[in-house]
Formats: sequence, C-alpha cells, structure tokens
Amino acid sequence: MSVAALSAAISTWIRHNIIGLVARVALRTPVGSRVATVAVLAVGFVGLLAPPAVAKKAAYAGQVVSPVTGEAKSFAFKVRSARKAGRLVPKAVFDLRYTLPVRCPGGGAIDLHIRDDATIPVQRRSFTHTDSYTGRLPGELLNWEISGRVPRRGSPAGSIRVSGAYHDDNGVPQRCEQVMNWTVKRIDPSFFPE
Repeated sequence: MSVAALSAAISTWIRHNIIGLVARVALRTPVGSRVATVAVLAVGFVGLLAPPAVAKKAAYAGQVVSPVTGEAKSFAFKVRSARKAGRLVPKAVFDLRYTLPVRCPGGGAIDLHIRDDATIPVQRRSFTHTDSYTGRLPGELLNWEISGRVPRRGSPAGSIRVSGAYHDDNGVPQRCEQVMNWTVKRIDPSFFPE
C-alpha cells in the first residue's frame, strides 16, 4: 500500500470514528470540550502529514484527417494533470505519436511518422507545438504547428497547420499549405501506441 493510500485511509478512519466519538462526549461533559479540541487538532495534524496531490496522467488516441484526400491517420498523446483548487488541471502534453498525411494539391505525398518526446506546456487548457521535416531532395522542407485544447469536459481536439514544399513523383517541387483537424478520445494507457 502506498503512503498516499495509507494516509487517506487513516484520515477517513479518523473522520468516521474519532470525530463522532468526540462529538458524543463533548455534548455530555464539560471535559468533553477539551477532548473535542484535542481531536480537532489531531485531525488537522494528520491532514498536514498527508502527501500533496500527485500528478495524474491520461492517454488519448484518435485521428488526424487529410483535407486533400480525406485519409485518416493515427494521432495520440498523453496529458499530465495536477490538482488546483480541488480540480484536475492539465499541465503538459507529452509522448506525441502521430502520422502526418501530407498531400500537396499539385502532387507529392508523404506520410510522416512522428514520435515526439517533447513536453509541451498547457496554458489555460490550450497548447501549441511546432516541428519540421527536411526531405532528402533539395528544397524539401515541411513545417507544421500543432495546436489543441484539452477541455474540462469532452474530448481534446485541434488542428495541424502544414506549410512548405515537397517533390511530386516527377521530382517537381510542389507547394503544400494545408490545415488538418485532429480529434482524440481517452484510452486505457496500456493501449497507448509505442
């Protein structure tokens, strides 16, 4: 049993057993008020010994859709949250795993399989992350920006804005400008893609 679980069990036992006993004694005798004061101080002391809230991690997986062809590819990440004023608030997005289906309107297509181990801070439930890819031919450079929101209720969603150039099958550079939308749902962390 972890320290946090043990502390929570002790606090619950004290609340249910000791405080009820003290309340019954305090109502009957003048000495009871002293006992009640000692019990309240003891409960407060146990509360001080309880460890602070530990960050919670959640895994999400879903799809990113190409606006050119409608293809859906995988998109997944994890969110680290912490308690603030009694609520879980997302603090960081990490372990991004996604396939970026870049389809240039004039031709040229590539699926970029990305494993990004960066920790992206979340501010006011929103996050933004930029990345790039340099191809093997001169002039092949793709830049993208991932933006998203982790709502209090519902599923996280966002977009990926891609810009740059990529060569088509004939070796002609094609300009790529597109915005792809992504949506994810919460999953069991054991199913998170590696």
